[in-house]
Amino acid sequence: MSEMERRALRSLPKGAVVRRCGTITRQAVQPVHVDMVFVPGRSWESAMERAERFTPFAARTVLVEGALRRESDAVVRADFYGIGLFVVQGDGVEVVVSPRPFVRRRHTVAGWKFLEDVCRQLP
Repeated sequence: MSEMERRALRSLPKGAVVRRCGTITRQAVQPVHVDMVFVPGRSWESAMERAERFTPFAARTVLVEGALRRESDAVVRADFYGIGLFVVQGDGVEVVVSPRPFVRRRHTVAGWKFLEDVCRQLP
């Protein structure tokens, strides 16, 4: 193996590969499962833009503190894109729009990388 391949191999999370009899086999098992991505924000517009980055990977929900500006626009956009819209007020959370469940259509390199990056951040 080249030095670059050895570095890539060392950077993989535990359990991602099996070494046996001089071969390396990539395990086709997701290292973690992400049910929901919560994206906080002061405004629903900026939080939704950031939440849309996770569309190929998981269900998404935006958490906005305080009253919504242009609430009808926020509801229409959240519903159209399937993004949950939660409003935090004091100690409570109001569900304005429920998130659409995530359906994995196929496995991709980007999807695997996302899950491995999440796994690396876990304690």
